[in-house]
Order: sequence, then C-alpha cells, then structure tokens
Amino acid sequence: MIIPESWTFKNADVADGFDNHVREQLPWYLIATSMTAHLARNYLPEQGTFIDLGCSTGNITKACKNELVHRNATVVNIDNSEEMAARFDGVGDVTTADIESYEIPEFDVCVMFLSLMFVPVSKRSELIANLVRKVNAGGVVIIVDKMESFSGYSGQVISRLTMANKLESGCSADDILKKELSLSGIQRPLKPELLGPFTKWFQMGEFCGYLFEGT
Repeated sequence: MIIPESWTFKNADVADGFDNHVREQLPWYLIATSMTAHLARNYLPEQGTFIDLGCSTGNITKACKNELVHRNATVVNIDNSEEMAARFDGVGDVTTADIESYEIPEFDVCVMFLSLMFVPVSKRSELIANLVRKVNAGGVVIIVDKMESFSGYSGQVISRLTMANKLESGCSADDILKKELSLSGIQRPLKPELLGPFTKWFQMGEFCGYLFEGT
C-alpha cells in the first residue's frame, strides 16, 4: 500500500490495502477484535440493535456475525469513506456519513474500534455524551482507541514499544515513519478524561479499550 502524504481513508489504494496494513501496523489487532466481539455478544439481546461507528471494511461485524444473525439483530454500519464502504464484507449495509453528525438511534451495543481518534477533537465530547444517552439499559458502548501518551520518560518508553511492535511484525522503519508523518493532524489520540465514566478493559502500549454500561 502506498502511504499518502496526508492520511485519508477516502483513497482507493488505502482501502484496498487497509486490512493487511492495519494487521501489520498493530500486531494485537486480531486479539483486540476477538475481545471486542466477546464483550458485544454478552450485551446483545435478541432482536437488539448493534451499531458500528467507523466500520471500515467490516472487521467488527464479521467477528460478531454468528450472534448478529442468530439473534436477528438490527445492524447499523457507519463510515465516511465510500472507498472503504465499497470493500465492506461484514454484516449488513453501510451508510456513508460522518459519525459525529449521524443521527444515532437507541441501541444495545455500539462499537467504535480505532475510529474516535479520527473525529475532530471539538466534536468528541458531544459524541460520547450522545452515546451515553442513547445506550439502552443493559447495553454497552465499546471503544478501542489510541490514547495520549503518559508524560515524562514513561511516555517515551510506551511510544517506543508501539514502534518496536510494528518493526517485529514486519513493518519497515521507512513505512513506520511515513505513516506517522502522514497522520499528522489527522489522527489525534484521546485524552483519558474524555472517557471518565467508562471502564478500562484493555491496554497495549498507547492503545486502550473502554466500555460503558447502560443503566
């Protein structure tokens, strides 16, 4: 995959290479996917509503396919890239829209898997508040995303861990650097306080998983 100078998912070459690229860049991607699917199946009721915000090519609903089909779930997939949506092979159809402006219905399970960091910082708080309002009692919001690094030397160590993982998975140093520069201003890690009412359930370096249960 040719890494664009300024990162975008609205690019046919990026969309074509995305699935292989993300697994190469994030060696824990499949483990986090499996863990997310496990959480989702424990909160999804019969005829429940499942939302994937920033669905890309359908990784999450594909991992949850058995439960989504057998429980006759209503599946809502949202992504703002027509190029990614054209390569979607998960469960259900895709609506092309910006997730921060989409009219989110009430739901039982909502997943944001590596998508919130691409939402403008100024729109994140309202989006999270909206999800907290819309989740049904007994439901869940599941977020996996990149967080701001720890301060001081420990932050540098954690950042190096992420780079070391990428090198060990086969990424070239040149591609790692190009990707980091490409993401400048496009990908903004989350501040932990944004997810204050959420519970952390996963961490690998700078990437964390959080959940919020509806009451």
